[in-house]
Amino acid sequence: MSDLNFNLVFDNFDENGNPIPNGSDILKLGSKLRDWNWIVNKSNLNQKFYNIDDVTTDETFCYIISYSSNDLKTILDNTFIVSNKAIECCKNKNLKIVFINFQEVNNKEFDALQQIITYVSDFGLDADNFYYITNNSKLEEYRDILNTKIHTFTSTWIFESFAETLNKEKSVFKPNKEFLFSCHNRLARPHRIETLCFLKKYDILKNTDWTLIDINENLFKNVNTNNLTGYFTFLSDEIEFFKEIGLKYSKYEINKTNHLLGDGGHVIGINTTDCFINCYINIITETNFYLSEIHASEKSFRAFYFMQLPIFVATYGHVAYLRKRFGFDMFDDLIDHSYDLEENSQKRMKLVLEEIKRLNNNKNLIINFYKENKDRFEKNLDLFQKLYNKKETMNFFKKLLNKNIENNNTLRDIDNNDLNFKGGGFKMYYDIIAPNKCGTRYLKEYILLNTGEECDKSIDIKDIWNFPNLNWIVIRNPEEYLKSALKTDLLGAWSNANIDELNIINLYTTEGTNHYFNNLYKTLYSFYQLYNNNNNKKFVFLKDLSDFSAHKFPNKKNYKYDSTKYNMLGKYYMDEETIIEYIKEFYPSQWDTIQLNLKKEMFFYNKIIENCIFFNKLSHPPIIVKNEEVIIEVIEKNSWLKTIK
Repeated sequence: MSDLNFNLVFDNFDENGNPIPNGSDILKLGSKLRDWNWIVNKSNLNQKFYNIDDVTTDETFCYIISYSSNDLKTILDNTFIVSNKAIECCKNKNLKIVFINFQEVNNKEFDALQQIITYVSDFGLDADNFYYITNNSKLEEYRDILNTKIHTFTSTWIFESFAETLNKEKSVFKPNKEFLFSCHNRLARPHRIETLCFLKKYDILKNTDWTLIDINENLFKNVNTNNLTGYFTFLSDEIEFFKEIGLKYSKYEINKTNHLLGDGGHVIGINTTDCFINCYINIITETNFYLSEIHASEKSFRAFYFMQLPIFVATYGHVAYLRKRFGFDMFDDLIDHSYDLEENSQKRMKLVLEEIKRLNNNKNLIINFYKENKDRFEKNLDLFQKLYNKKETMNFFKKLLNKNIENNNTLRDIDNNDLNFKGGGFKMYYDIIAPNKCGTRYLKEYILLNTGEECDKSIDIKDIWNFPNLNWIVIRNPEEYLKSALKTDLLGAWSNANIDELNIINLYTTEGTNHYFNNLYKTLYSFYQLYNNNNNKKFVFLKDLSDFSAHKFPNKKNYKYDSTKYNMLGKYYMDEETIIEYIKEFYPSQWDTIQLNLKKEMFFYNKIIENCIFFNKLSHPPIIVKNEEVIIEVIEKNSWLKTIK
C-alpha cells in the first residue's frame, strides 16, 4: 500500500455513512463515484473520506467533482458547482478542487475552463489549487492562451483501462489477413453512417469487416441526414440498406452478441482480437468528428496494438496529436493523412473517404507493404506498451498528493517526468528536431513570429527512436557544439553558487548535460540509417537555418538567424577560447577524455557528411509571402533566388 493518503472531501454523506458525490444536486452534471475509485484501486493509495467540516491544513485534501456531462459550460453558466463551505476551505485550508471527466471532452471546453477562471477570480481563490482534467488533448493549449495557473491534464484513463484489457491476450503479427479494412462502429453517429454509406456506394464494404451496434431500438431514429456533411448525394438511398440490416456484428463477434449488448455499446472491457488481426487497415471512426476539440478514445489505439495500418475519421488535428504526443508511425509513405490538416468538416470528410477509396484500389500494394514492414508495426506496439507502463494518469495524482512537490510544471508536464536531461536536451518543432545549442531558440522565435504558434517540445535524445516521422535534423560541427555547450554550462555554474563546476565538467566525460550529449552524432547517424526509407530525411547545417526556416514557413517578418544574438557572456564575460584554456589548465585528465569522445563524434559526423542528404537552398526555395516589400528585401539579400525560374 502507498504511503500517500487520498483524502477525499464531500459535502454530504448518506444515512449509512457513504459519501454522496459532490454536485449530485445538479442532475445535468451526472456526478459519479467511479472516477476516484479507479484512481485509488489502480494507484494503491490510502483512501480516506472526510466531511467538508473536517478539512485541516496538515495534509492535502481533494474536493472532486466527477461528472459525465459533456456540457459543463452550460452548467457553469448557472452555478460554480463548488459549495460555499468548500470555497472557504480552499481559501483558508489545504483543499484542492478537482474537476474530472476522464473519458470525454466538453463541448466548448475552452469556454468551460474560462468560466472556472472567472469564478476563481470572483471568489478570490488561488488558481494553483484547481485542477481541470478531461480527455481533451488541447487543454494545455487552452491553459496557455488563458494564462492561468489552474493545472490542466489530458487524461489517459481510457487508454490505460483499455490497454489493461488488451494485454490479457498477446498481439501477433499476421501477414495474411481475410479483409483489407475493419470499420467497427457502436453508436450510430452521423460521421459513422456517412462513412459506411460511402463504403457501400463504392463497393468497399465487401472488403471490410464492419459493425454497427447501436442498442437503441430504432437504429437510425436519432440520425438527421441533414446534419451530415452533405458531400455525397446518395446518402438517403444507402441508409435504407443499413436500416434493413439493423444491428450488424463483426464476422468474429457472432457468438458474443449477448455480451456486446450487455455492455451497452461500450467496449472498454470487451475485445475480440480476431476482428483486428484479420484486417490490414483500421478505418477508425472516432467518437467526435465535428467538434473543435481533439478526443482520442480507445478506438484510436487499437490499430497500434493489433499492428494495423490506421486511417482516422476524426476531428481536425487528431492524427497530428497522436503522432506528436506518442510518436506512433502513421505510415505516411503509404497513407496520405493530409485530410487531418483540413479544418472544414465537409472537406475533411471528402479527403479521408477519397483516400480510403484509393487504398481500396491498391489492395496488392497494401498487402505487400504490410508484409515488408513488420518491424515498423512491432515498434508501434512497443510504443503502445511504453505508454501503458508510464501510467500517466495515476502518476499525476500521486504527484498532486505529494505535498513536497510544489513546482507547477512538474504536474503539467507529465510527458517529461522521466527526463533527467543528463542525456542531452532536444527540441522538436513539428517534423524538425534540433539539439540544444543548434538554433533551438531561433526556431522557436521564428515559428512563433511567423505562425503565431508555440510548437516546441522538449525530448531526451534517448527518446528520438519514438519519433520516426522526424524529417529534418539540425546539426553543427561537433567542435563548435562542444565549445558552445561548455561555455553555456560553465558560465551558468559560475553564476550560480549552488552548482559545482567540477560536477559539470565530469558530466562531459560521461553522458553529457542538457546542452551536450556525447553520443549525439552516432545516434543521429543511426536514426537516419534506420528510418530514411524513402530519402525523406535530411540534415540541416546550423549556418543554413535562416534559409531552411524560410523554406518551411513563410518569412512574413524577414527574420534572420544571427548567432551573436544568443551569445551568452554571463556576468564573467568569458569567451569560448578562454574557457577551453581554463579547462585544459585545471582539469587536464577530464579534457583528455573529452577530446577522445570528441574524436569519436567527429568520426560519425564525417559519416553523416559522406552518406546523408542535406538541405540545399537551391532545391528547397523559400515560401514567398505576399508582402511586396518583404519579397524585394528577401531577393536583394539572397542573390541565389534570381536563379530560380
